[in-house]
Parts: sequence; C-alpha cells; structure tokens
Amino acid sequence: MPFSVGEKRTLDCQHGYEYRKRQKLTGVRNRLQGTRKIGCHAHIVCKQYILYPDYAIPKKETFHVKRKERLMKEDGLKQLRKDLEFCYDKVKTLIKYHISLPTEEAHHKTHPTRGSHVMAQRVNPQITQKIAELVQEGMTNPQEVRKALNNYVRTVLCIENPPDPDDRAYFPAYRDLKNHIYKAKRAMELSKFDQHNLNKKISEWKTSYPDSRHFFRPYISLLTETKLKEGTSQGDETDEADCNEFEQSLMWVHQTRWQKDMLSKYGNTMTLIDATYKTTLYDLALFFITVRTNTGYTVAAEFIIQTETSKQIEEALNILKSWNPNWSPTYFMSDYSEAEILGVESAFPGTQVYLCDFHREQSWGRWVQDHKHGLTKGDADSLLDLLRNCANAPPPPVHDDKQQDYHYQEALANLKASKVWKENKNVREWLTNTWLSISKV
Repeated sequence: MPFSVGEKRTLDCQHGYEYRKRQKLTGVRNRLQGTRKIGCHAHIVCKQYILYPDYAIPKKETFHVKRKERLMKEDGLKQLRKDLEFCYDKVKTLIKYHISLPTEEAHHKTHPTRGSHVMAQRVNPQITQKIAELVQEGMTNPQEVRKALNNYVRTVLCIENPPDPDDRAYFPAYRDLKNHIYKAKRAMELSKFDQHNLNKKISEWKTSYPDSRHFFRPYISLLTETKLKEGTSQGDETDEADCNEFEQSLMWVHQTRWQKDMLSKYGNTMTLIDATYKTTLYDLALFFITVRTNTGYTVAAEFIIQTETSKQIEEALNILKSWNPNWSPTYFMSDYSEAEILGVESAFPGTQVYLCDFHREQSWGRWVQDHKHGLTKGDADSLLDLLRNCANAPPPPVHDDKQQDYHYQEALANLKASKVWKENKNVREWLTNTWLSISKV
C-alpha cells in the first residue's frame, strides 16, 4: 500500500539538552534560578503516516508475477501523483501514527523518575488559604512564611501521614511562595484596614497643613445605619448619608492653598484633566487638574476615584467647584475618554472640550503600528499625514458663512480618496466609528 510521511515531532525530556545557551548580560541582574537541563537522552518520537488504500497492489509469490506487480506499482504511483495534483479531495486516505517511547533506563542514567519532585503540582488550596491568613497577620517575608507553613503541615494539616518534603503541593517552591504572597497582598486592596490608615493620614495632613482641602469617602458595601456610624469619618464637606443600605464608592479629592491660587489665576481660560494608570499599587484612577502658568504647566488639584465613570468624575469636579466658586474655564482639554468628556461637560455646561494632541497622536501611532490591522510602513506614514491634515485644518474666513468647514472638508475628501482608505476595510471602520464621528469644526 503506498504511503507518505507526514509530520514528525520529537519531544525531549524536561531534563534533556540545553539547546539555547543562556548568555550573561552585563549591567543586568542575572537570574538566580538555574536550569533543569542536565543532558538526559530520553525522548519521544511521533511520526504521522498517510496511507492510500485504494491504490494498494495485491502481493504475489512467483517471479513473473512479481515483475508484473512492480509494473503495476509504478503505474499506480503515477496515477496517485496525478490524482493528488488535480483531485486531491477525492483521494481516500488513512492516517496512522507511530509513537516511539523511551525506556526507563534512558532516564535512570541522568536523573530519578519516581517521586513527587519530578512533576509540577498545584499548591494545595488549604496551603493557599493559610498563606493569605499569614499575610493578613502581617507576615510577608517568604522565609518566615515557609517556616510557618512547614509547621502547619506537620502539626495541623497532615499529622498522621506527613507528605514528602519534595511535594510542591504542600511545600511550595520559593518562587511559588512569593507569587502567592503577592496575590494575597493584592487581595487586601481597598480593605477596611487600608482605608482606615488613609483616613488617619488625612487627619495628620489636616493638622500639618490646615489651609489644604481634603474630601475623603471610603468604600462601603451594603451598610446599615449602625455600621455607617461606627465606620468612617468623611471630609469636611461630606453630608450625612442615608440610613438605607447602599454601596458607596471610594473618592479622595485634594487641593492645597497654593494650588487653589494657581487655579484661580490661570484656570479660567484653559484647564487640562489627565488620568494616570499603573503608577500605584492599587487599581484606582488618579486624575490631575493641570493649568498652564507663565513658567509652564502645574498641577492645581488631584483626585482619586474607584471607577472611571462620568458620574464619579463629575462629582469630583463639582467638589472642586465648591472649593473654587470663581473657577469657570472656557476650554477643557482631555484625552479621548468618553467618561472624562461627559464628566467635564456635565460639571461645566457650555465649556468646549478639546482632545489633547499628544494623546491623539499616541493613539493613532499605536493603532497604525499594530500588525493585525494590515498596514505597511508606507501606508501607516501616509495615513498619519492625512489624519494630521484633517486635525490641523486651518479655520475658514469669518465672513464666508456658506462654507464654514471647507478647509476640513477638503482634507477629509483627500483622506477618503486615498489608496489606504479605499483598500483597507479596518481603516475605514476605525476612522468612521472612532474619530470622524466626534469631529467638530
């Protein structure tokens, strides 16, 4: 029966050869963990064979028949090649796999093959829970946590049948232990202990800087009136909460006396709102209210909210408005965030919001450089030039009332007539749904 060899795959032992040698990098902290490669010869070989049963030739014994059989094989192979080339879908195939497994002696020459230390294991859920309890008690040093876990396993969890010391389910490796400690610390975010410490810190700031303003509202989930009275103290401007059960989001607003003066002096023409991400340990949105002074840009206020929604941004801006009654900016600048834009427009009706050129260019550059959108470097550069022409279109003459947007419309027409617009569907959908829908002239 004719056949062909398909794929072939060789799987080496995890303790096999180190084909990619590690290079020592100068000026960079080297990894302390060594390699597990020790040159084991054992490996698994898997081969795929594709058989063609319709082209099989019956086997005969006599000399003359064998010669005839050889000729039939040659004709059959010619016909098979022809069918595979012109009508591959109609050829019946049978796929078989041949797997060659190593002997146990192949492993024994370099490393043992039995015991719990030869396999990767998940940490036991009871051990994970114990690590979280130790972290909550303030124990975060991996060495101390390991000693406490060893004592817990032998004296509480497994008194009668203590596990093997190499069992990673009960005695996790140092790296796994550090990872679980980190997860336990992250799980304590927004806990009542952290919020209580922040509230105490704010009280210290108020004593040290009496001219500064603070508004702090802790996160509360489904509280009753009794728990609310026992729980937290809010900022100076905080009203008494309702006695009904509710969920309260975290918010902190801060402004010093000097920042208040800067906002009053420079904030009525143009004010900037900028959000920072991944700059703190906690997954919270940190916003800066910035103004341009005669010497550069400076922060005039800052606030932290639990979730980046337009409602919470509007609430924080209204608190700042109550502290600064004369603050009424003509223009606001932000990045392309619907929550920020809606929050600003709700807090300051009539204020015109502009998009920041830096964030706009950053967003465009990241999109065109993403390979999944199918743009070459030439197409990306051409598209960026066309977009900049639209963004930087000069204003039309004031006296020309009939064609108020002809400069922008001309740049937009050039964009839609370009090759990259016509040939790339992703470009058309992205610009139509994301950017052209919010353009204002």
